[in-house]
Amino acid sequence: MSGSAEVIYASPSLRILEMTAPVGIRLIGHVDLSDREELERALKHMSAARRDLHVDLSALEYADVGGMRTIFDLGAYMADDGCKLILLDPNRAVQRLIQICAELAPTTVEVKRRSDTAVTGEA
Repeated sequence: MSGSAEVIYASPSLRILEMTAPVGIRLIGHVDLSDREELERALKHMSAARRDLHVDLSALEYADVGGMRTIFDLGAYMADDGCKLILLDPNRAVQRLIQICAELAPTTVEVKRRSDTAVTGEA
């Protein structure tokens, strides 16, 4: 990835960066109860533009079920507006959690690999 990214939120466990190409956020660290509200706030802020939103998960080490549910809930909300939430490059553990959540709450969330989408913004 190249370019720069604005830090939207930072805690000891999670950093959320705004991406410009593609439009979205990058999650670095892990998502749990302590950061869930900030994740939800960042997702809602970025989705206000009513266009497809990308969430780069390549540096997300772990997410609890509540954090993933926050992401899936936004995906359902965005689908009502005809937009997609696209999850980029999750690791195996996060990918498995995505699969479980998708079985329990089908939505328009898509998963893509970095090679499928040009991503800019460094941590």
